[in-house]
Amino acid sequence: MNICFFAHHSISGKDGASLSMINIAESLAEEGNKIYIVYPNHPQNVSKHIGIKNIYLRNYTMRRSLDDSSISTTIMYKLKEIYNNMASWFISKKLKCFGVELIHINGIDNCIGAQCALRMNIPYVWHIRQFLEEDLNCTPFNKKKMYGYMRRADQIIGISKAVCDKYKRILMKEVKLIYNGVEPEKYKLKEHAFSSKPYTMLLAGRISKEKGQMEAVKALNVLACKGIKLKLLLVGYGIDDYYNDIKNYVKQHRLEEYVRYIQYTDDLRSLRESADIGLICSVKEAFGRVTVENFFSQILCIGANTGGTAELITNEYNGILYKSGDYQDLAEKIENVICRMDKHVLAEMINRAYIEANDKFTTQRLISEVKSVYLSVTNKQ
Repeated sequence: MNICFFAHHSISGKDGASLSMINIAESLAEEGNKIYIVYPNHPQNVSKHIGIKNIYLRNYTMRRSLDDSSISTTIMYKLKEIYNNMASWFISKKLKCFGVELIHINGIDNCIGAQCALRMNIPYVWHIRQFLEEDLNCTPFNKKKMYGYMRRADQIIGISKAVCDKYKRILMKEVKLIYNGVEPEKYKLKEHAFSSKPYTMLLAGRISKEKGQMEAVKALNVLACKGIKLKLLLVGYGIDDYYNDIKNYVKQHRLEEYVRYIQYTDDLRSLRESADIGLICSVKEAFGRVTVENFFSQILCIGANTGGTAELITNEYNGILYKSGDYQDLAEKIENVICRMDKHVLAEMINRAYIEANDKFTTQRLISEVKSVYLSVTNKQ
């Protein structure tokens, strides 16, 4: 089968949505399918699989910041929309020559993939991978247009129940739940958590208000004031003033020796080898690939009780949940884990998380479910 993926805008190409798309594309290519990926830019990370052809088509994201609704921004997006319409006409001709039979749109970014599919009279699947407003502080520029094309998709996929529920209400259409999958062998580590002090916490993700790093730093300060010494690794690119606010808070409260900043690394595995706790402090994760990676790495997850995080973590069964936005509660949960909970109980939680991840969140399971969707939508034609 000839399948074309439309990637969303990403500078690194290493975010969860991009990595998950590449996992699907490469697995399908391994099975002999001819795969094309249309990129709107040149991300740092793209698939190098011999069975995948990467196509670079300049186009523009149609997500606008919630903080900017000025007239000049509106005009700029109107012009971008016109450009994208022309780009969709160009790429649809190219894809028709390649014999593409199905289009798979990765995330909510723009309408080009849908426009191509409709021009070519082939089915398209729309894979919703983000909470735009809640997690990325943005929204579609033209919601009526975007949601209209999404409703016309032959199948919409959501990566968590929370995502499915939101867009089922908006689109008034079925949204099929398919959890993301990862490759366990890339993340599997021997059980090592809580083997030596001081304990280390790891929080990976872009450094932004929506990811909640300040919450973790404030919780660390609460614990430090009680004489509980922990290390905190913050891994991710810093965004705007928020990153500086965190650094200033750390300096003001003399936490420099406990907090380490790592702008980005391709080797989270080695960091997880030294970590005991994986923090997920996001305001609302759509899914939480980092959470699943932590499960496979056999470190204890402590996460906010919202969105996809609350679906993945069952409190005191395979991890710990705290009240989102409440750093005092986060500090209390961390203190309970390291000072009061029996280490055998913690080991059992970590093991249950690992077993559940192997059952629910592997690439093999994901591919099987995606192929079922493809079969369903192509049989409709």
